[in-house]
Amino acid sequence: MDTDGALHSALMDVTTGLELKATLRRIVTNAVYLADASYGALAVMDFDGVIQDIIYVGIPDEVSKQIDSPLVTSFLDVPIRIRGEVFGNLHLTSKKSGEAFTEEDEHSVVVFATVAAVAIENARLYELAIVKEKWQRAVSEIGTAVLSGGDSSDVLGLIAEKSRSLTGAAAALIALPDSKNSLIIEIVNIDSAPTPIALRLLSWLGANVPDDSLLRKSFSLGGSLIEDKCFIWSQVTTDPAEETVAAVALPLRTVDKVLGVLLLIWPAGSLMAANEVIGLIESFAGQAALTLVLAEAQQHKEDLAVLEDRDRIGRDLHDLVIQRVFATGLLLNGLLQEGELPPEFNKKINIAVGQLDETIMEIRQTIFDLHIDSSQSSVRGRISQEVISASITLGFPATLTLVGPLDSMITPVIADHLLAVVREGLSNCVKHAHATEIDIRVAIDARGLVCEVIDNGKGYEVGSRTSGIANLEARAAELVGQLIVGARPDAQPGTWLCWSVPLL
Repeated sequence: MDTDGALHSALMDVTTGLELKATLRRIVTNAVYLADASYGALAVMDFDGVIQDIIYVGIPDEVSKQIDSPLVTSFLDVPIRIRGEVFGNLHLTSKKSGEAFTEEDEHSVVVFATVAAVAIENARLYELAIVKEKWQRAVSEIGTAVLSGGDSSDVLGLIAEKSRSLTGAAAALIALPDSKNSLIIEIVNIDSAPTPIALRLLSWLGANVPDDSLLRKSFSLGGSLIEDKCFIWSQVTTDPAEETVAAVALPLRTVDKVLGVLLLIWPAGSLMAANEVIGLIESFAGQAALTLVLAEAQQHKEDLAVLEDRDRIGRDLHDLVIQRVFATGLLLNGLLQEGELPPEFNKKINIAVGQLDETIMEIRQTIFDLHIDSSQSSVRGRISQEVISASITLGFPATLTLVGPLDSMITPVIADHLLAVVREGLSNCVKHAHATEIDIRVAIDARGLVCEVIDNGKGYEVGSRTSGIANLEARAAELVGQLIVGARPDAQPGTWLCWSVPLL
């Protein structure tokens, strides 16, 4: 073999193209050719020196398992170093002539490995530039969502989705502090495959994060934490079924405040992120936090504008409409005082005056509703208002329990169905159950969105149906959910209504 010519050809071939995976395969192929080896492999290391990938050339699966066995006649191992750090090791085996590898073989492969390192570095820089562009595009999309009027929950969902897809993570979680500084899981974005770990993650929605978890540690320290094999929910666990994962926890922080934590999860032992990529994720998390602050500021501005507009409408209703209606009522009362009208006219005027009084009361209620804080337009606020309004009709207060990130996880379409379910459930208690106690529970858990209405009334008669129940069944079916109506689970007198729909 013309060694110099072969080396020149190998060097020219390995420097063509910028796709990293293809470059690595060309390196192994040309190294095998240079050393006249039968088989070759490149073991790629991560930044901790652990093998993260192996590229084989000329090695069937059954042979690759015997590389360390006595059947292999000779070895030639050459490291590839980039900036003084070992990127990987070239392993060449079984020289075709049956002889041992020579010093000339080793020299050629060492020279080749030096140039190969440059080709790898160029390919890595090229792919890093592509990755940077993708991350920057993701930041732009989040900014566009904010400028187009998206609220903070929409922005959080987009942050989780983009960070998961760009890193190839199996799942992304976002936890935010509540008023007591407890971390609450607000967003869970998972791969489409319904794996057991995905179902476990979904069960965390709305839950408090343990103090010894990776999430809490990252939030408290205000810095990124990387674990290749850990228990992310609680570092102390007695559950033998608990899975270990590879995870990166990144604080969503501004200059002076940590807004929350972004957690990215991979299967245990598969964390392949290089230092440069971790830096990109950290930069993305910082920019995402600033965008989140902008979204909240914009939402506050919009809420203020709505409140100002409601205040103006309320003043107009009070100063103009109510006064005119009241004046009309006085005029009609004046006609009654004259006493010269036929009796049937008096009756009609009394009805009209009563209707005007009711209209004034409705307008005043509308003015009151206009001045309710804008947060009442949230899903939680709408449910609360529905229950408060029903309690007036019931004559006693119904008990309401809300669990989980209802505002961030429920779409407007599902929210409208949910409000109708709560309304119909309360209506049934009034019309049919004759109850004196009602408990309403709306929660997000592993099943999805669940709405339960439990009363202590006369109980549900099997086989009895109403148009309201049929309506609730139709709403559940439309969202691929289910409705259960029957006896209370605690065996107490009364009825249990459970309406549930998936959120995936």
